[in-house]
Amino acid sequence: MGEALQLGREVASAQAAFNSPEAIANRQAASATNEAAQREHQSAQQAVSEAEQRLVREEAMDAIAASLSLLVEHGERLGLHEDHCPLCAAHRTSDEFAAGLAAARRRIASLASGVQAARDALATAKDNARQPSLAFQAAAAAVQIHVDELRRLYDQETAHVDFYNQWGLDHRFIYDPDGLEKVISLERDRLINLERALLVLEASQAVSRMSSIESNISALRAEIEKLAQAVSQSQNAVTAAREIERSVKRVSAEIIDERLAQISPLLNELYQRLRPHTDWRTIDYSIRGDVRRFLSLKVGDGLNPQFVFSSGQRRAAGLAFLLSVHLARAWTPFRSLLLDDPVQHIDDFRALHLVEVLAALRLDGRQIICAVEDPALADLLCRRLVSTSTEGGRRLDIDLGPVGTTSVVVAQEIHPMPVGVLRGVATA
Repeated sequence: MGEALQLGREVASAQAAFNSPEAIANRQAASATNEAAQREHQSAQQAVSEAEQRLVREEAMDAIAASLSLLVEHGERLGLHEDHCPLCAAHRTSDEFAAGLAAARRRIASLASGVQAARDALATAKDNARQPSLAFQAAAAAVQIHVDELRRLYDQETAHVDFYNQWGLDHRFIYDPDGLEKVISLERDRLINLERALLVLEASQAVSRMSSIESNISALRAEIEKLAQAVSQSQNAVTAAREIERSVKRVSAEIIDERLAQISPLLNELYQRLRPHTDWRTIDYSIRGDVRRFLSLKVGDGLNPQFVFSSGQRRAAGLAFLLSVHLARAWTPFRSLLLDDPVQHIDDFRALHLVEVLAALRLDGRQIICAVEDPALADLLCRRLVSTSTEGGRRLDIDLGPVGTTSVVVAQEIHPMPVGVLRGVATA
């Protein structure tokens, strides 16, 4: 509505300026001047047109005079032909022929004399028409200025009406800016009252929200206290769990130490039986690491066998440790020992010691499953690992079959030695 009021005042100002007595007088004067200039211009143009037509006629007559002059000169040069005219073949005397030529020359002079006068008259008419033309153009420009002012005023009025149509405003205020200003004042007061009511409503809602927020804060504080207690209990539980974890690790380390302490004499016994090295007859162990426990073996002055033993000696020391762990384990009821080519990299001397150790384990009632590559060693194992009537032995020879896959080619039962066989041999 404010923009409509501004447009209305601009349109009213433009209408007042356009309809003022001075503007009306200027338009009337410009119109009268334009009409008078137009009449003078038309009169001047008519004079120019008449002069041009006269020049055309004179130029046509001049062309006739030129043709006639050529004809007269030609006839005069030819003369009479047997008292007849050379042009029309009429009978003429010399005096009549001379009189005809004189009359023709007079006509030529009369025809050719008006061309220059007609040209002078046309130039004069054009000079006289130049000023009325300029005056007419100036008057037309002045009238066009007033026409443009009228068009601009019409465009402003149309835009004003279109603005009212666009925003749905009351058309009775199109030509009543003062009435529109009063309505704007009333609407502004109404808007101020609405804004005040809105502020009061927002304040009320803010108070209500504040009370709700305060209640939520109280509930959240209570919940925070509960969560803090839960966190404190969780921290206490974590502390207790860490203590338990440390205790478990400590107990686990103690258990490992106890087991290794139990294994240590057996390890030394088996190490001495297998004899990996001639100089270092005993072996010991050490444990390092707190989080993860690492076991390493030592010989001599704390030397690591991994770095000073050969591959066969390392294999013999490893077998001693493996057998000691197998014999010392009290946490499992299984009494089976599975060895896959244990004599690899081991010389025959230590291989025989290993066979003797395995024979002792077999006598203790343990099941020995051993894979070897040497048939002679397999035969020795079959003889030394004694079978009984209730616990027999078996030898399996594995080789590539006909289709190229590994298969059992020989399966042989190892029967126990007959009772009294040695006694019978001694008697014989």
